[in-house]
Amino acid sequence: MSVSSSNLSPRKDMSVSSLSSASRRKVTLKSSNGETFEVQERIVLKSGTIKQLLEVNAEPKTIPVHNVTGRVLSLVISYLSRHASPVNTAKVLENGDVAFIKVNRSILLELLLVSDLLIRL
Repeated sequence: MSVSSSNLSPRKDMSVSSLSSASRRKVTLKSSNGETFEVQERIVLKSGTIKQLLEVNAEPKTIPVHNVTGRVLSLVISYLSRHASPVNTAKVLENGDVAFIKVNRSILLELLLVSDLLIRL
């Protein structure tokens, strides 16, 4: 999975047609340890931080996600993906969220540290 960004021209507000094209566009995210993830734009738009970056950068290249390892970034992308899916019910999301935090303490601490940065919904 990957997310990209560059060019500093502001983007227009997301219209219905741009939202459907967002489901087809890919963005490249690069972790602090160099792992890249190509992700559908509609998924990364669940992250307030990345959404702001995409609004500023019309045609992004790779978006660096500093201080977030590939291991943790993959978990964050999984979380965003689950919450971006229109078919998931509240119960499915709740069960997924409970399972999401059942990781070892060091990973949970990393997730807590990056959650404010990445998951501003």
